[in-house]
Amino acid sequence: MKLYMNMKKKDVEDILNNQELDKMAVDLIDNVSICEQILKMLNVENVNVKLNPDKTSENSFFNTFSREIILCNNDKVNRSYTRVLYIAHECVHAMQKQAYLKFNFIFANINMLFCIISTILVWFNVIKEPIYLGILAITLILNMFSFFARNVIESDATYMSVMVAKEFLEKFLPKENVETIISKYKQIVSNGYSTFSFSLFTTNLSFIFIQVISMLVCTYIY
Repeated sequence: MKLYMNMKKKDVEDILNNQELDKMAVDLIDNVSICEQILKMLNVENVNVKLNPDKTSENSFFNTFSREIILCNNDKVNRSYTRVLYIAHECVHAMQKQAYLKFNFIFANINMLFCIISTILVWFNVIKEPIYLGILAITLILNMFSFFARNVIESDATYMSVMVAKEFLEKFLPKENVETIISKYKQIVSNGYSTFSFSLFTTNLSFIFIQVISMLVCTYIY
């Protein structure tokens, strides 16, 4: 939380919006080719690479069930020097143990559904006060495991992506340019992951708070 609160929005924007670095990476191959080459470099097979048909989206993602990497197709993002880092991030996801990624997805949805359904049942007095603590204990355990699983997956992909991006860039750019870009990538990762981790923590915490408040209110009502 301290890392997140101490970050200045302008500082982050200055790192991301760097025209000098954009010029260094502007002549790199297209994003699909970058992704395919990184996958080959990581010895990852049977992954389809597609461009996102929604050109307003600025996000890329890996779908572990269909084994597809959907790349951002936004003009602004595609001109940025940061694109190699974000593509490398998704390629690392494709390299991770797929059973663990699927477990994380399923577990996160179970966690969300349990919190929503149990809170509704509390409001309708189907779940009564004597078992409130038991329900809350299950919520705490589910959220703890969900937070831990997502953190492991994302931290691995985030920090590995810098090394992967460096190895790729060294094939196309002069050494001094690569070192300059990688130093910025490290700043992006440092700032970006603290933001992600804080957001993930507050999301999980909000489930618990909503349930606790619901139980307190329903204790008073019923």
